[in-house]
Amino acid sequence: MKAKKIMSVLLAACLTLGLGACGSGTAGENTAGTVSEQSAQAEEAAESQAQGTAADISEEVTLRIYAVGNSGDIHQDEIYQRINEITKEKINAVIEVTMLSWGDYVTKLPAILASGEDYDLTYTSSWCYYKTEGPKGAFCELTEDMLKTYMPKTYAEYPQEAWEEAKLDGKIYMIPCVGNEFESHGYIIRGDLRKKYGVNEIKTLDDLEAYFAAIKENEPGMTPIKGTANEGLNTAAVVFPADYVLTYAITTDGLVTPYDSPAELNDRAYMEEVQDFYRRTKGWYDNGYIANDILSSKTTSEDYFKAGQSGLLFTNINNASDKRKAILQDNPDWELEYVDFEGDSMVEKTAYISNGMAVGRNSKNPERALMFMELCYQDEELYDLINYGLEGVTYIQNEDGTIGTPEVNNMQEIQMDNLGMGIRNIKFAKVREDEWDVIVAKKKEYETKCYTSPLNGITFNMDEVNAELAAINNIFIQYERPLMWGIVDDTDAKLEELMKMYDDAGMQKVLELANKQIAEQIGK
Repeated sequence: MKAKKIMSVLLAACLTLGLGACGSGTAGENTAGTVSEQSAQAEEAAESQAQGTAADISEEVTLRIYAVGNSGDIHQDEIYQRINEITKEKINAVIEVTMLSWGDYVTKLPAILASGEDYDLTYTSSWCYYKTEGPKGAFCELTEDMLKTYMPKTYAEYPQEAWEEAKLDGKIYMIPCVGNEFESHGYIIRGDLRKKYGVNEIKTLDDLEAYFAAIKENEPGMTPIKGTANEGLNTAAVVFPADYVLTYAITTDGLVTPYDSPAELNDRAYMEEVQDFYRRTKGWYDNGYIANDILSSKTTSEDYFKAGQSGLLFTNINNASDKRKAILQDNPDWELEYVDFEGDSMVEKTAYISNGMAVGRNSKNPERALMFMELCYQDEELYDLINYGLEGVTYIQNEDGTIGTPEVNNMQEIQMDNLGMGIRNIKFAKVREDEWDVIVAKKKEYETKCYTSPLNGITFNMDEVNAELAAINNIFIQYERPLMWGIVDDTDAKLEELMKMYDDAGMQKVLELANKQIAEQIGK
């Protein structure tokens, strides 16, 4: 055991020296071994960390963290005090969190990443600068040795595909999340009104149209569809074949490809299924089912729905329960239903890199930052504090394992900040007592028939077609959006015109370049 401990110390010392790569840009070599070898290494590293030899933690450090989203209120100081008691005891570190609001992160986070600031951890994701800033050196490369040493249990527990998905040009720059979210979209409707007017349970677009007609005829204060133009009609929810993947990584309107043939990327507007849907929405608009001001409105479908002014709310399966809860707070007598058209089809699992945390490129404490992340995923109390807050104050633990909401005068009293958005692990995730039973059932079903998109690990470099992409995105906003909402005189004529405009703008050049990069990277 003594010899083993000495070897652990020597290994840790070597790896600590290797962490200088975070500041210098020198990458350590990855080491590959058998499953049993990796398990043994992870076990030894875990023991080493438990003995305090994985890193020198004699000096207390403050880990500076940037998170994206809303700031908590009222109890947030208490929550962070308890978080820091745990982290101080176990890794001799405390955290200092700066929240970047949804309105600020677009401008502030890129500036922080480019500045060379010595922060320790930041939220990142496939949609929040990971793929664009990671290759530029914004984040510290996380070598296999580093992860095995400072996050041994988490590294071993994670599915290998999560780490593979996080690789950019073969290098890992983030700790991704492992959750149970899916790329499944749908609508929330007024089930009480559907039943009141004798409309069948909604299983098809024809059923949905009958529901719209009933509202239009019988509810003079309502318009079936109201919202903003950029919400779209969630065409992904209703028109795409089950084996197609949708990505917004290249164009604003989205490109699609069969998940088993990823190098067949195409613009969705070229798909017959989408064009048929646009022909249908033309009828919806003409019949008064879509608000006249849909292209200029600044009010969301959720706000209109809550106010009883519309009959449909755009959503996805991951936030449907929260939206239902918010609606029923003001409208407890309503009966809500979730509608999607997935049927027996396969469902895309949300990318692991959709949420995660990265170590800052110039962090002075990269080893402690990783040890903090290890704690987050191995210490249930810490995980709960970050994601749910204080038991008995911001949430209630029920005997059946679910958690509930305490009685409060104002929901702000139990509002959590969004640090937990980048720290999610299905191992400790809790089901809320008020989570929609239909959503819980659907997620369980989807776990049996889900796939991960082959595009998740693709890094596109479209610099040579920037001019074409600018033109294509402008065409979508000016010409395709009216088609999407049915606000045209002749759908077929406008579709023909749209296709010509996309082709003239260089759509085929964009698709050719993207498909080439997919083929090259999938091949690797």
